[in-house]
Amino acid sequence: MHRALQSIGQLATLNLEHILQSQPIPNAGWWKCRIEYEEAKQEISFEKYQPRTVSSLKIILDDTIDYSHKFADRSHLKKLFDLKKDCDDIIICKNEKVTDSFYANLVFKKENKWFTPESYLLPGVMREKLLHDRTIELTEVTISNIHTFEKVKLINALLGFEGPEIEIKNIVF
Repeated sequence: MHRALQSIGQLATLNLEHILQSQPIPNAGWWKCRIEYEEAKQEISFEKYQPRTVSSLKIILDDTIDYSHKFADRSHLKKLFDLKKDCDDIIICKNEKVTDSFYANLVFKKENKWFTPESYLLPGVMREKLLHDRTIELTEVTISNIHTFEKVKLINALLGFEGPEIEIKNIVF
């Protein structure tokens, strides 16, 4: 959030702890907290989190996409997601390089090691944590070398690293 504000010239930072103290926060189950912010105005909402089952992924090419921050307007991503046909989710590729899924970063398994693409749309907090902890490593993942990996899984702050592993053969080109 601070990185996004700085990118638009807002040097002031929002104090999340202060903002959230005044909110009625659900105390049972998994909830996604959405904070939409624009200058001094914030809108906070909570949504029950229900992870989706993903067992197949469709490769979608888009060389124009920019999702460098968590924008409230996800219409471009939604259009790409709608191209998934019979698959559960998508793998977005930009300039032949694998980036992210519709709602998560990706990690790929090869020889009992996990790798995340050097290219990404959004540097998620779970991805950054796993890189910092050296649980995953950076590597180039492209449309032409994706078949050299054994498995893929989706990671984000709510899914963590413990999610299901998807066989590479379940990626549809």
